[in-house]
Amino acid sequence: MSSSKRLITALLYTFPVWAMVACRNTADAPARNRQGSKAAISLLDTTATAGMQQLLYHYYDLKDALAATRSTAARGAAEAMQHQVSALRVQLEAADSNAAYLHALQSHLDTISGNLDHILTLKDESCEQQRVYFKPISEALYDALKLIRIQHLTVYHTFCPMAFREKGAFWLSEFPEIRNPYFGAKMIECGEVIDTLR
Repeated sequence: MSSSKRLITALLYTFPVWAMVACRNTADAPARNRQGSKAAISLLDTTATAGMQQLLYHYYDLKDALAATRSTAARGAAEAMQHQVSALRVQLEAADSNAAYLHALQSHLDTISGNLDHILTLKDESCEQQRVYFKPISEALYDALKLIRIQHLTVYHTFCPMAFREKGAFWLSEFPEIRNPYFGAKMIECGEVIDTLR
């Protein structure tokens, strides 16, 4: 058998094993691969910026879980966000800077953390109560990303005018397509992109 035939045969036998391993590990893959490998930049140092990027990716997991009305997945994403907020606080305290934006950022992280605590304690299979606390999380995270002037990351700031009895609510998305986390399947495409961070 020629060497090229042996290589093709080896690939044919190993590809299914590789594919099974790759599929099995998909849930454990780093969230940073969600939008490619380009690292974001911001006013923060590279470590804290990467931490904010990771927080955003966990937020996307929370948003997706609420859009699919998956309460358990929403709690899991909220827990991952809470861990990331804790890690960010440590990184920011070590930054040794008196910059005013760092104090404002800590305030946004406090808002996010407090509302995540509510999501984590709820036993709400309908996700209705989780969505109430998702709203201030979305607002605080958007304000935090704008505050630190994050770049090299596309974030769609999306608005649903029908949420909360037509008071409206915002959320962030990595895609321009509408997947409404406030209504789920009831009104999954209700909303519009009103701003984009790049």
